[in-house]
Amino acid sequence: MSSSNNNKRRKVMKKMLLATALILFFVPGFGQDLFINEFLASNDACCADENGEFDDFIEIYNGGTEAVDIGGMYITDDLAAPTEYQIPDTAPDSTTIESGGFLLLWADKESEQGILHVEIKLGGGGEQIGLFASDGVTPIDTLTFGEQTTDVSKGRNPDGGETWEFFTSPTPGATNGGASVSDPVNLPEAVALEQNYPNPFNPTTTIRFSLEAHGDVSLQIYDVSGRLVETLVSSRMEAGEYNVEWNAVSHPSGIYFFSLTSGGEQITKKMLFLK
Repeated sequence: MSSSNNNKRRKVMKKMLLATALILFFVPGFGQDLFINEFLASNDACCADENGEFDDFIEIYNGGTEAVDIGGMYITDDLAAPTEYQIPDTAPDSTTIESGGFLLLWADKESEQGILHVEIKLGGGGEQIGLFASDGVTPIDTLTFGEQTTDVSKGRNPDGGETWEFFTSPTPGATNGGASVSDPVNLPEAVALEQNYPNPFNPTTTIRFSLEAHGDVSLQIYDVSGRLVETLVSSRMEAGEYNVEWNAVSHPSGIYFFSLTSGGEQITKKMLFLK
């Protein structure tokens, strides 16, 4: 190949690289500085919405330097269904979060009450929360939480930080730091995996486990030959207690093993499925 052809190819490659760099520079981000900052999954008498109703809430914090409009983004309580509910993009005055600001979403399944009322509801027994970009694919922030206490919220401290705490005096729409935050509720002191219940079972059983700190967690089911049958959990989870149900209806009767891996620890127990 001639040197002139090589030079032409180099010039074309340079132009392509430059174009790619310009696209990456100018295309706006998906809100990478937004955080699920606090939530309350069991609200009996803590915090009322504008209608005087005690609904679950999710607080979003903007830790970036620019205002972000979350209109058009998706909120879900099931990470396997990221497009469960799209936040309306028709009222940017209500859905824009200023730099360092907070926005409260009421998880009450009553969107007719206002643009910040979303069609999901949180479960006090443990669930998931996910904020996804307007493409319905890109995660902005996600979390999986365990069993909650009524009127006690859980939030990041400091705002947007990695540490999660329980607050007996929730702070919806305000900072989680400072005097307004009460003492955290006690957390598990170690990673633990309890025996499934019922056992033997047919066809569903519940597996309960505890985490002492946030981190990557997996909960997997194996058959007697050591073959992986199903992965029940594979995500980053916060400290707390969790219940996971396994439905074995599509599997044959027999002995199975369930294995929890977290923080470099692995715990395995045996269970019996009888049809």
